Amino acid sequence: MDQMGIWMFSSFIILLVVLFFAYSIMAILKQKRLSEIKTDFINNMTHELKTPISTISISTRALLNVSDMESVEKYARIIKTENERLQNQVERVLDIATLSPNTINLDKKHIYIHKLLEEITESLELNLAEANGKLHFNFQAQSDIVYSDKLHLTNIFTNLIDNAIKYCKQSPEIKIHTSQLNKKIIILIEDNGIGIDKKHYSMIFEKFFRVPSGDKHDVKGFGLGLFYVKSVLEALDGSIKLIKSDSAGSTFKIELQHHG
Repeated sequence: MDQMGIWMFSSFIILLVVLFFAYSIMAILKQKRLSEIKTDFINNMTHELKTPISTISISTRALLNVSDMESVEKYARIIKTENERLQNQVERVLDIATLSPNTINLDKKHIYIHKLLEEITESLELNLAEANGKLHFNFQAQSDIVYSDKLHLTNIFTNLIDNAIKYCKQSPEIKIHTSQLNKKIIILIEDNGIGIDKKHYSMIFEKFFRVPSGDKHDVKGFGLGLFYVKSVLEALDGSIKLIKSDSAGSTFKIELQHHG
């Protein structure tokens, strides 16, 4: 075999080794990613289910320490609402992995957004109190009627407000603004949480995506929660966008079709 033949044969062997090495690396990375996906799925589903359970637990403890009927009725109403929400969350867990705007069952009715936000706030009142947090409303929409699904809207707003409470290293300050633009109702949810790096803005609504936290394991990631929010809003002819996020907090913008 001449020198050129030996060189070509050697190059071919080296190429095969490099390709095999690259394939091995890709297989390892894929396996690592699948493991991360599994972990993220479990973590996010735990987050979704623990929220109403936590509220029920707090309300139950508070219920045992009150005597006036007004407070009893208030906490009993919260427990009832969160129990129903928990049941619905369990059903959602069963099909969220295959969720898409075309597979969501909707029960549309006329809903007053301002009233709905106030009801949701009541159910999160104890969580806010435990975190020493505050929630402020600035309702500027002249007409807040939408034709939408109350259960899914409740889950959307609860998810975002609950995230604002949990992903904050200080006392949570949450501001909810509403306004009206042509045939749309705009809802801004602003918090003072830990924020998200700008390079991740376009990915936070993707299924299973978790914001990398480096060596900090105390910061939980986003995943199916925001994926659910975006998918449902698209099914409701609405939208969500992260318009600002830094160390001072995040602001999400939701648009819904006005119906009045």
